[in-house]
Amino acid sequence: MYFVVLPSTVDSASATSTSTLSYLIVCEAKKQQHHYYLSIMPTDAIDAIHLAAQLGVEEENVRNIIMQRCLDSRPKNTKKAFVKKQQEFVHWAKMKGYSPPETVYEEKLLCFLNEAVLGRESRNKKRSDSQPKRIGKPTIVQYVTAITSLWKFQREQKINNHASPRGDLVKYFLYELSRNTYDERKNSYFDRGQLYQHLLTNEMKKNRKRIAEYFWNCGKKNSFVTFKSLRNRAGYLLSEYGLLRGENVRDLQLPDFFCVEMEEEGPTDCNAMVILKGRGKTNQYGKALFSGYYRHSDVALCSVSCIAFYLFFR
Repeated sequence: MYFVVLPSTVDSASATSTSTLSYLIVCEAKKQQHHYYLSIMPTDAIDAIHLAAQLGVEEENVRNIIMQRCLDSRPKNTKKAFVKKQQEFVHWAKMKGYSPPETVYEEKLLCFLNEAVLGRESRNKKRSDSQPKRIGKPTIVQYVTAITSLWKFQREQKINNHASPRGDLVKYFLYELSRNTYDERKNSYFDRGQLYQHLLTNEMKKNRKRIAEYFWNCGKKNSFVTFKSLRNRAGYLLSEYGLLRGENVRDLQLPDFFCVEMEEEGPTDCNAMVILKGRGKTNQYGKALFSGYYRHSDVALCSVSCIAFYLFFR
């Protein structure tokens, strides 16, 4: 052991140099003690310790790489929506005085939903009568999903030992929200027909035709504009009639198109254009999903003819 005796009366400079010297002497003592323990340990035990440490580092690196791949494979819009809601949660926790504010658990999530989310006005959409629209259950479910994703990341990093925030209390909170929404619409005599107006009229069909004709008429300027107009018209009609997302249409390749002959469909041949939908937000694992198209009685709304025009122009 090493001991350092300091005089009772010394100036500040002398005290500083003496404490630095004592710190170095103690560090040297610990270092020599560590080497002493290693010297008396068997060689096999030392090799086992080094191997275990090396394997632990490799496992940690592989785990971090896989986690980063999972985060990178998320759709862009999902990551954008999650980050905003997670930042809002952390900011609220800082304002409330939580320490650390990033830690996620069920009771904290419920307080956040009850104080900062439930009953809040929507930041994006407004009603036609200029009255502010309050957020509903779908938006609140997005908050729960985003914050639960933050909890999963913390669990993987071993910095959060709490159980899943989507526990029984949160589930009951969402169930109660659904019941309250129904009762509120019932008691206020809300016109439920407004929610399904697109199904009760032909307005969607008229608007769909206007958009298709707009793309067709825009292609009369020059060849470059014609190419873009035919491409946009094909993408729009494929999305509308095939229930596709934009990313599914943009990722389509010629090998994804094929023809299926339909039997007993009339005196003439009936062929359906079928496309293979690739990986996307609703199909993240690349399952074989298909969308089929028949020829439309209105040529302006025919998905088969719009693909034919687009491929012919190319």
